Amino acid sequence: MKFKRYLSESFFKSFKDTQFGSYVEIFKNPDRQEMREVLDSQFQVVRFIADSKTKSLYVFTSDVVMHPQVWPVISGKKDIYKNPSLIPGTAEYDGSTFLVLADDIERLNNNQIKGILKKDWKWLEKYKLDVYSVFIPELQEYYDEVIIHKARWQKRKRRSKW
Repeated sequence: MKFKRYLSESFFKSFKDTQFGSYVEIFKNPDRQEMREVLDSQFQVVRFIADSKTKSLYVFTSDVVMHPQVWPVISGKKDIYKNPSLIPGTAEYDGSTFLVLADDIERLNNNQIKGILKKDWKWLEKYKLDVYSVFIPELQEYYDEVIIHKARWQKRKRRSKW
């Protein structure tokens, strides 16, 4: 039992997607072999959910399901796009690391974006996930240009009483 306590990598759950009827495997804190199993062979992409509270990484195939379908299976909760401790992401494998892409940032709400930007995600380096090259800079830019600008515009609109 002591050995089990030190083991953090594991097959987590599987389920059958009701929309497409496909079998989906979810790995929690996957090792390299499990990351390769989940890797989409055509596009070299995986989907993942990183939870900064528990320092857990959930990885699943990118070709069948999306994050909102997987999160209830993992947590029992429905809305993944409201939790500031989560990154629901997609990562592209370049041969040595998984580069986290900024393809779904519009789905994140303001609190989730602020939460993601405040947290330290260096623990993901253990899984060869790179969030700092593309994802975090683009998320910061999106927050600065879209969210902050929109809030300022709405504030001015209220003052001017159009």
